[in-house]
Amino acid sequence: EAYRAWLNKHSLTPQDSELLMLGEISEADRAQLNALNLTPHLSSAQPVPFTRAPEVLGHVDLLLDLMGPNHHMQIGGKLYDYLACNRPILSISPNTELDELFSATQAGERVELNTEAIIGALERAYNAKREGHPFTPNAEAVHELSAGPITAQLADILRFL
Repeated sequence: EAYRAWLNKHSLTPQDSELLMLGEISEADRAQLNALNLTPHLSSAQPVPFTRAPEVLGHVDLLLDLMGPNHHMQIGGKLYDYLACNRPILSISPNTELDELFSATQAGERVELNTEAIIGALERAYNAKREGHPFTPNAEAVHELSAGPITAQLADILRFL
């Protein structure tokens, strides 16, 4: 609903804005996409292995990390794949822990599961691209969340068990 409202606000056509969904699209999701007349904006592809994420997703304007209302203390693995893509991330999630992650990495933002909040985030991303603002995440902070440093931290924890 937020994406549809944002498209309407800017009178964007499928040639102007495309929604790429990876993996299977459920019948319920497809029905909702049809009801909102978003099918013309939709393209889909097979799921992307994490090792190919930067290659496949490294050109998109905005990566969406969508978590449901009961995911208060969860961070999906997909978010770490997205960090490797060096593209802006919009996380729609009730997990406020993500605010600290995005503050440190400057890789995107988290908003609540709220139509107006989502529209605001889409608007900020759209304006940044339209105005030519470069995407400049904190590379050091992003690196600290990559496999090598995280594995070393886990090894330190396990050493004391």
